Amino acid sequence: RYAYSITSGYHTSTAGTIEVEFLKDKTNVSTTGRTTYQNASGANNWNIHPAFYYDGDSTTGTQLSGFWVAKYEMSMETNGIATTTSSSTIGNVATSSTTKAVSKPGVTAWNNIAFKNAFNNCLIYDSNNLNSANLDSHLIKNTEYGAVAYLSHSKYGRNGTKISNNANVTQNGYTGGASGATAHTNVLQSTTGNCYGIFDMSGGYWAMVAGLLQSAVSTHLGNVDTKYYDVYTGYNSSIYGDAMYETSATNTNDYAWYQDVSYGFNLSGVGATGPIYERDGGHNGDRAGIFAFFGYDGLIQTTTFRITLWCN
Repeated sequence: RYAYSITSGYHTSTAGTIEVEFLKDKTNVSTTGRTTYQNASGANNWNIHPAFYYDGDSTTGTQLSGFWVAKYEMSMETNGIATTTSSSTIGNVATSSTTKAVSKPGVTAWNNIAFKNAFNNCLIYDSNNLNSANLDSHLIKNTEYGAVAYLSHSKYGRNGTKISNNANVTQNGYTGGASGATAHTNVLQSTTGNCYGIFDMSGGYWAMVAGLLQSAVSTHLGNVDTKYYDVYTGYNSSIYGDAMYETSATNTNDYAWYQDVSYGFNLSGVGATGPIYERDGGHNGDRAGIFAFFGYDGLIQTTTFRITLWCN
């Protein structure tokens, strides 16, 4: 749980500086004693990151002391055996007691799955893997993705150094950057530059996140608790903490920080993108990165996903 301030590079394509102050437990008191926050997008504003509360604002919403993030993009196991989702027949699983999403290095990321099925597989992760630990497993929200990106960019992560891309030159979408990889194989691809960080957040497969236009909620999610996704009316400055508007110049195929691609929710018609956000860029793109974003239609593609758990 932390508060942040973008002290340079705000709403530009030039990578700037993000300051971070950790907060005590579920309070809004930082470790430096700060208690006043703007909680609005803007240069030099101090904001409690919105990934750490829901069902309201930073004072009335449900507060989280933190959250756990899957170390790697998810892969599939069937009856405990790693399964390559090379087609929609294999990958597009709604939910199954024998098919599980796991976070492991050196295997092909789960793809060829529609957004709704990925979302539902994330919701049942608790019961499939954690013996009903009640940690509210869910598809990573766009704001949660942003919280990881900001912490990685700060002095507590890479300190302004771009994460190396998971290039996957063989196009097999290997988690951790290579077949048989371990946490020690490609450490410069992690959010901390060592084996303790989060991998596959720059390159690999594009990764869907739970951030979508209001008009797409009923089609792609149905009647799901709103705490599990972020709603957008478009790319605009009213949203903060998600590593999009604050860390890019525009959303019309311009550039985000580190020259990452920024292109999403372009509703003008020609070249319009889908109503769901995907992040981090693909293996074959020269503009992949932790600040990359794009619009996605929610249908079956070589797009993967990641699970998070809440610390209540």
